[in-house]
Amino acid sequence: MLYVLYNLLSKSGKNPRKLFNIVSKTVNTFKKDNLKVIDITKIQDYKKEIDNVKKEDTIVIIGGDGTLTHITDKLRHIKNLPDIYAYKAGTGNDFIRNIKATKEYKVIKRKFYRINEYLHKLPIIKSGNLERSFLNGAGFGLDAMIAKATNDKKNKDGKASFFKVSLDCVKKFKPMDNIKLTIDGKEYIFNKVSLISVMNGPYYGAGMKIAPKANIKKDYLSVTIISNIKTIKLLCVFSLVYSGLHTKVKSVTQLFGKNIKIENIPNNFSQIDGEIFETNNRIEIYKKNAD
Repeated sequence: MLYVLYNLLSKSGKNPRKLFNIVSKTVNTFKKDNLKVIDITKIQDYKKEIDNVKKEDTIVIIGGDGTLTHITDKLRHIKNLPDIYAYKAGTGNDFIRNIKATKEYKVIKRKFYRINEYLHKLPIIKSGNLERSFLNGAGFGLDAMIAKATNDKKNKDGKASFFKVSLDCVKKFKPMDNIKLTIDGKEYIFNKVSLISVMNGPYYGAGMKIAPKANIKKDYLSVTIISNIKTIKLLCVFSLVYSGLHTKVKSVTQLFGKNIKIENIPNNFSQIDGEIFETNNRIEIYKKNAD
C-alpha cells in the first residue's frame, strides 16, 4: 500500500491540479498495488490510522515544514515504521535544506527524501502544558515576535513581507535581561538579549543559516544568542544570517549541547518550526537518542 499524506490547507493542497500531478508522480515512482490519499486535517487519531500500516508499505508526505512538523510529531511515537518520504512541495522547505546539509541522505528523483532515520531522535521541547518535537528549530525573543507578526499578517492580508515585518518588530522589541541558560549542566547568564535560537539543523526561516555548525544527524543542538547589540547593528546582523557570516559578529554567541534549559523568558509564546506555541518562562529542550 502507498499512503500519500497532504494538508488541504497548504498551497499544494489547495491546488487540485498540482496535487493530482504530485500524486501521479508518487504512484509512478513507488509502484505499489494500492493507493490511499489522506488529508491530514481529517485525521483524528494518528495511532489508529498508523496501526493499519504494514512494514512493507510506503508513506509519502506532501508539503513544507508546517505539514512535516505536524505529522512527524505524531509519527515519532510509533516504532517499526515503514519507509517514509518527504516530497518537497512547500514554501519553506528548511527541513529538506537541513537534510541536504548533512551531505549524506537518500533521495529518489530529486524530490522524495527518506526521513526515517531522523524521526526517533528529534529534539523535544517542554514548557508548561506543551511537549512536542521539532524538525528545524525553536526561537525565543525577537525570533518568536517576528514569526508571530508574520503569521498574523498572513492570516489577515493573505501575504506578508518578511523584511517589513522584521523591521517593524526590531523597532518595537525590548531586549530581555537576566536570561538564564543551562546547557548540559553549565549555567550562563545573558543580558540585553535580542534573540535565542535552538537549532537542530543549520536552516530555518526559508533559508536563513542561523546555525552553520548544526547537523540534524548529530546528537547535539546548536544555540545561537544575540545580545548587547544596537538596533542598527542588529539589522546588519540579520542581513548576514543567510550566509552564516553573522557568527563572526561579537554580539553573537554560539553554544552546543544535548540538554538545554532556558529561564526568565518574559514572553508567553515561542516559535517552533515557524509556528507559534504558548510557553512559560521556563523552557526545556533536549535531543532524543535514536531508539
